[in-house]
This record gives sequence, structure tokens and C-alpha cells, in this order.
Amino acid sequence: MSNLFSCIENSPSAYHTVETVVSELKKKKFKELKESSPFKLKKGERYYVKRDSGALIAFVVPQKSIKAARIYLSHTDSPTFRIKPQGEYQHENMIFWSLEVYGGPIYASWLNRDLGLAGRIFVEDQGKVKEELVHITDHPAMITQLPIHIDRKVNSEGLKISAQQHLNALATLTDKKELKTSYLEKILKKEKPFKKLLNHELFLCPLESPRFLGEGKDLFSAPRIDNLLSVYASVEALIQNLKSHFSDTMPMIYLANHEEIGSKTYSGADSPFFKSIFERIFYQEKMDYDALQQCCANSLALSLDGAHALDPKSPEQFEPRHTPLLGKGIAVKIDTGASYSYSNLILSKIQLLADKHKIKIQNYLKRGDQRQGSTLGPMFVEKTGIPALDLGCAQLSMHSVKEVASLRDYEGLVKLLSKLYRI
Repeated sequence: MSNLFSCIENSPSAYHTVETVVSELKKKKFKELKESSPFKLKKGERYYVKRDSGALIAFVVPQKSIKAARIYLSHTDSPTFRIKPQGEYQHENMIFWSLEVYGGPIYASWLNRDLGLAGRIFVEDQGKVKEELVHITDHPAMITQLPIHIDRKVNSEGLKISAQQHLNALATLTDKKELKTSYLEKILKKEKPFKKLLNHELFLCPLESPRFLGEGKDLFSAPRIDNLLSVYASVEALIQNLKSHFSDTMPMIYLANHEEIGSKTYSGADSPFFKSIFERIFYQEKMDYDALQQCCANSLALSLDGAHALDPKSPEQFEPRHTPLLGKGIAVKIDTGASYSYSNLILSKIQLLADKHKIKIQNYLKRGDQRQGSTLGPMFVEKTGIPALDLGCAQLSMHSVKEVASLRDYEGLVKLLSKLYRI
């Protein structure tokens, strides 16, 4: 679990997540392929491809012609707040950063906390554009809140937040009426010295570390459990199987960016990224279109994302007998409206595998009168024609600045994914 905790700490943004995964893959002799260069693949070799620093596909080429693939997909981004491109402003002697909402964070959970900065910057380097990742923890900012002495009804009538008016982070104080260089650029230069800042994509991130709750070292809280738990479960399962002999089935992981904002981006699951790489692998193998379609029909994918665990404080919000409990196993996500990908055949295989290896499984369904969110699964199926099933670990406080999950569920997911690669 210490490795999971360190991976989460090293992944304050989607770009850091991919960097952390690449670091783990390189230790296991994975080689990088560039989309802009020819692919030259060898049987039994390990490869990965990045797109726009926030998405990644990794795979092992089988020893024989590819007949099927086992694909685990998850997303690298999480709900947060992005600093607007010209977001810094001064009011009296205070410097603020104005924020743009990214995804669907629970606003109140981000208030009154020490918040760092993470993401990427683009700078000039010898007349060229250079991308740098940054994670700034020693200059915290805070989204402050009115005191109860002024907002007297905050506890009785609830907190009312305007994303435009109230979601601005206090960065620092200044005695100067006008700054020659922005405070943001000043602290960025301390992190990564540069000649000229061209652009930035920076997000707020909590500074608290993952930690266990209660006793027994099972329940834990951490930022970005949605969806780093799924990301690192799939990576760990792939690494555990690297000594296996992959005859004609290709193990793959697909990490997409921008799920929290709809995936309709260059590195999102609604892009042709996966389909493009999948086809290039096949045509490298000198296999024709018919063989590719046969492989798609023989393949399966698991869309890995969090599920809502039962919160007994509000039982009326959950579907009776179909809401998972923390620590009671992997949650299979079901929705007849196709908000999730679903396959009875894949589920039956998963059930047999789980029974054989004593892995616990539960079901998740929403209430019949509630609107449901979605995942990467349906989008992936539509793009590729490969059948998929949605499942993942149950959690509390989803989309909060810190979320809660169970170590037992995570370990069960890793075990299931690892076993499925072998059949």
C-alpha cells in the first residue's frame, strides 16, 4: 500500500500521473513509441505510447499472431480548479488567482485548505517551445470563506457558492501597488527557471498526504482516488504479469485524459487515440483488416472507475440491495440506459474467475428516479467495437478534495485484473 500512496502523492495532475506510470514502466524495460514516428515492434517486447502528456497506452506484443486483447481503461484526470490564463489580480494588498472549475468538484470541500499548484508550463528554450511539469508545494494558496459572524445562516440554510465570485484563491500579500512580474510567474521560475513563460495549464491540488483511517490499515483517505485507484490497479496488474508467456493474447492498459470534462479532446477517450494505436500494432504485424476485426470480436475491455459506496447518513439516496459497501469487494456497475458499458458474457467470465480465486464482487445500481453519471466504457465500445464491462472500487465522498476507499477492495481489484490477463 505504501507504493500506492506514493504513486498518488506523485500524481497531483493528469500529466504527473502519466509521468509516474512511465517511470514504473521504464523500470520494467518498456520502450517508448512516438505517434509521429514509424512503429517497429518485436515479438515479446514491451511498449508504451503517450499523447499530449496526459494519456498513455501500454502493451506487450504476444509471441504469436494476435488473436485477442485484454484492455483495462481508466482516466488520469480528477475534478479540481484551473488557474485562468490571465487569472492573477490584485485587490488592495492581496494577490488572488481566479479559477475555472474543472469537472465536477464539491466546492465546499476545497474551502479553507492549503492548496498547492500542479500541471504543466510551456516556456521558451533557445528559441523553441519546451514543456515542463511543475508541482509547487511550498507556496500554498487558499480559497477562503466568510466567517459565521457574517454569514449567519451558513449552517442552517447551507453554503451558497458562486463559481465566478467566490472561487478565487488568496495567493499572497504585497505592499506594492503594481507588480512588474506576476507572483505566479515568480514562483514558477523558482521551480523551473526559464527565459519566457509562454503558457500554463495549472491546477490546484490539496497538500494533505494519503493516510489510513480507523484501525486495521484498511480504510484510507486520499486526493484523487477517482480515478488513480483504477490507474494504479491496472498498472500493477500488468507489471505482475510480465513474467507470463503471452502466446496470442495482448495485454494492454489505456489511460485517457479529460474524462471529467466529457472526453472530447485530443487525449480523451472520444478521440481516435486507442483505435489508431491498436490498428498500427496490427498492421506492423502485417495482419489484414479481417484479422483485425476478428481480434476485436475476441477481445474484451474493463472500464475501471469508482462506484458510490453506501453512506448510511443518507440511505434514501441509494438503491436498496444494490449499493456496494466499503471493504466488501469490487463493484460491477449496471445501468440499462447505457451510462456504463455492460456485457453479460464478460460479467459471467468475471464471476467465474472471482469465484475460483475467492475475490468478492458486489453490484452498483442507481435509484430509478436519479440521473446517472457515465464513464469511459460506452465511449470506448462505440469507438472500437470491443465489448466492455464497467467495474471499480466503491468510495465515499467522490469528487471531494479527499475521498475514502478500502485497501481490501483495491487489492481485490488488482488480483482480479492480474488473473484475467492470464486467461
